[in-house]
Amino acid sequence: MIQIPPTGAMPRSLIPLPGESVAGFILRLSHRLRVAPSNVTWRTGLTPHRFGSGFSPIRHLLMMEPTEASAFAHAARMSAADAERLTLLPYLRRCPPVSGALRRQPDGPPRARSVFPSWLLIGSTRYCPACLRGDGSVIQARHGGAWQLLWHLPVVFACLEHQVLLQDSCPACRHPASRHPEGRLKLVPSPTAAELHPVQCRNSGLSANIGRTFCGHRLDDSSSLTETRLSSELAVLQQKILDWLSPDTPAQTAFHNFADLLVMASIVNATWPHGAAATDLPHALSAAFDEHLAVQQRAAESVGGKPPHRSSRHPSLWSTEPRSSAATAALLAIAHAHLQHPVHRMRKTLITLLEHAPETADRRWGSTWGTLQLDASPLIRHEIDNAFRRRFPAQHPPGTSDQPDRTACVIPVRTRGYRAESIPQHIPDEWFTLVSNASRPKPLPRSPQATGLRRALAVQLVQAVTGMRMDEAARFLGVPAHWIGHFPAPLHPLRLIFQKDPYDLPGALEYLGEHIASLPEPIDHRQRRETFRSWNLTTTAWKRIRRSHPAPQWSSRPGAEGRENRLRECSSAVIWTYLTGSEWKLAPCFRPAQASAARTFTIPEKALVNELSDPPDGVIRTELAVLLRRTAEEILKSKLGHRQQLSVTT
Repeated sequence: MIQIPPTGAMPRSLIPLPGESVAGFILRLSHRLRVAPSNVTWRTGLTPHRFGSGFSPIRHLLMMEPTEASAFAHAARMSAADAERLTLLPYLRRCPPVSGALRRQPDGPPRARSVFPSWLLIGSTRYCPACLRGDGSVIQARHGGAWQLLWHLPVVFACLEHQVLLQDSCPACRHPASRHPEGRLKLVPSPTAAELHPVQCRNSGLSANIGRTFCGHRLDDSSSLTETRLSSELAVLQQKILDWLSPDTPAQTAFHNFADLLVMASIVNATWPHGAAATDLPHALSAAFDEHLAVQQRAAESVGGKPPHRSSRHPSLWSTEPRSSAATAALLAIAHAHLQHPVHRMRKTLITLLEHAPETADRRWGSTWGTLQLDASPLIRHEIDNAFRRRFPAQHPPGTSDQPDRTACVIPVRTRGYRAESIPQHIPDEWFTLVSNASRPKPLPRSPQATGLRRALAVQLVQAVTGMRMDEAARFLGVPAHWIGHFPAPLHPLRLIFQKDPYDLPGALEYLGEHIASLPEPIDHRQRRETFRSWNLTTTAWKRIRRSHPAPQWSSRPGAEGRENRLRECSSAVIWTYLTGSEWKLAPCFRPAQASAARTFTIPEKALVNELSDPPDGVIRTELAVLLRRTAEEILKSKLGHRQQLSVTT
């Protein structure tokens, strides 16, 4: 029956519980109104024009379109923000599977896709019986506790409040709880069943004889369950995963962490049991993981050993999540243990595991290589790429080139005792002298390639501890995009700068890295660049500096005003380089002219900056250079605290 839903608000509603999903909210609200969940989805606009079918697609769990969200919020008497929090949309930039389900174009607006990626939804519902019993309040005693939104994500396998693994099956019917047996994932299973309580199992049609009867077991009843208590290691891992989903973790960091974990889980799946020694699993988890692997094997045998279709969600895909909470906990614990190793040990582990791995073209890898190339952190991508090049010299993970990468780091990527944030955009003279003298059989030249070499060395120092590509490391340092690329771009790969000359680039860079690691108080230059991103020398501050340093006798000369403005502008750039460790050409005072292309600097401007930042004796502006440095020290003290030291200089 086709019928347009009412446009007004429902007479009664509920306040969403903390962490509740839109499906759980609909179940509780329908129970309060004593109607079927299909009635609520129809009234709130999630089942438009189909009152009789009751089918509401599970894409509404991922997000609601703006018009749908507005209609839902109005009908359910809540704010649009509350409605959005009932969906997975807030995790779009944090969780790669959510992003894969909602991103059709990298920079386009979110929109639910028809094919969902692995590690997004299981097809049934995990739950904690104690949480479903509620907190003892009247409203939760009547309608149950919250069906948590995060229970739908396979990476959430435990309840930290009650320190137990989540249940994944109904103890009465022995099937996955509230499953979707018809093949189409619904927002609410069995949506036309008005007689069921929100915490009852909604499995239906369990046999041909039963027909449309429902299981109906109370999932908040744990009397017949054997609950698995969390070990301290699993609790820490689950808390870490929940922290990645929290706003307290930077979105990009969380995104990379999830991708790294899922890629490593695929490798563990494909090479088991060769990674079995990584962690000591409880027997219950080991047994569950063995059963998961057995399911994979049976599924592979059922299709005669042929790999599944590329778009299949076949359980033999190594990138597919396990069904049970225990198997998921085991798999993620093993993968996480590998990722927690120091880089040199993780590298050995990857080489050992991938010796037993099938070729990258094997379709059982599923989405593994797409996740690696598009979503994983630069370090993990670098290490896995290299391990596969060692295992299959003629084959590489899809998306990588089989040609030598001239933009890669010239020394191995590993932990080196310094952080990428400690590298300035423009390395100081002391560092440049060290790396130049360490090169054999001849020192690196100081000119005319010194500027380009400084840029390349800074990028290499970041690559050496992160595994980033050259362009990623350059962006990390704040280098503008139009500087990166082929000649005549001002930033070139280090190998291209000295590809024909007898320099020991790896040895010199290793020596410089050791020196940086030995520094007692490293500076967080990335924080400095962010703090002073838009800093400019104000007119008031410039007048104060000029009162301490009288101007040259320019007032009666032609162009005096222009020269004074140039002196102020260059002084602003010099102070900014002291504050951030960046190149003076990128100072904010010059940035407007660089909006679309690099600014061309005149010889007098270059000479003036050099004079102000490292003035020779006897030049009239020597005193001004001292004042500029003192001004930078005062700014650092007021902005970042009294113990902050001055940044490296040009």
